[in-house]
Amino acid sequence: MTNLRALPPAVLADYQDWLKAIKQKILATRMKVALAANGELIALYYEIGAQIVDRESLAQWGSGFIDAFSQDLRAAFPEIGGFSSKNLRYCRAFFRFYCDPAIWQQAVAKLRDTPWAGTEPELSALLAKMPWGHNIQIFAKCASVAEARFYMEQTLEQGFSAFHQSLMPLCINRPID
Repeated sequence: MTNLRALPPAVLADYQDWLKAIKQKILATRMKVALAANGELIALYYEIGAQIVDRESLAQWGSGFIDAFSQDLRAAFPEIGGFSSKNLRYCRAFFRFYCDPAIWQQAVAKLRDTPWAGTEPELSALLAKMPWGHNIQIFAKCASVAEARFYMEQTLEQGFSAFHQSLMPLCINRPID
């Protein structure tokens, strides 16, 4: 093994520059992977919300449906979080907020081919960039999709810390049903 400190200064400097570039590449790749995974998770939550809306409207299941669905998902995937009754209700509200009610049935039918059916491509791209907790805060507190889009754009432009400090206190509170 080569003792790096014994290398000539120019060779050591070259090595350190190379190491720094590799570290930056690793960090950039990790960030890309995290963002891709987040986008897929947000799309999954949108689809689950759509499926819940569809099942509730067609099957006319009672209010205990989401609780039972949650128990079944958690039993099937105990190592994965995000399937609590509360979160499934957020998934439903997320879909309802962003999908035009006039095309819900069409959107649900298209979800197999189009993950964000019922939303504009630019909007779905914004939604996929936001962490789930931020998405919940935005759709729960904003009165319209236009307002939500504004807060998403501002959050991405100003950074996620600005989201909690200055952007979300300005939103209007509304309950999640």
